[in-house]
Amino acid sequence: MVLPTSPSLSLLPSHIGTSLETTFKEETESDLVEEQTVLIGGLIELIRNGFEVLVEAGYQPELAYFEACNEAKLIMDLIYERGFTGMLKAVSRTANYGGLTVGPKVIDEHVKENMRKAVRDVQSGKFAKEWIRERETGERKLKALTKKLEEHQIEKVGRFIRKTAGIEK
Repeated sequence: MVLPTSPSLSLLPSHIGTSLETTFKEETESDLVEEQTVLIGGLIELIRNGFEVLVEAGYQPELAYFEACNEAKLIMDLIYERGFTGMLKAVSRTANYGGLTVGPKVIDEHVKENMRKAVRDVQSGKFAKEWIRERETGERKLKALTKKLEEHQIEKVGRFIRKTAGIEK
């Protein structure tokens, strides 16, 4: 299912207070791709893997949670407020050097090619067909994946920390 090109529409994202001229097709496709590769799928996998690597290396799960998850929120807030270079000015020079030299080795061209494949799947309608089939079968795969994530150690540790800190009731 390929989305039809429609006349342009103006979006007013209230969280940024400005409008952007776009089309329904462009907004829908870019939203799906970014949810899958960065905002939901990418962040969950990056944080979960970072947590797992620290725990496997012998660090306390609670510390691993703070380093992989809590710190991600702080960094995202800095990027939102100041951009990449503004964020870099707010963190240590050691973090700058490590992030700019090691980061591209972790999130490399292979990851970018996987993202391109996600774009192609959205644009071709492959993802839409898969999602329609998933909905028609009662979301079995989605429910199983969600349950697996709910049972992951990072969720248990995170829930404990959020409750202890008064963030989650």
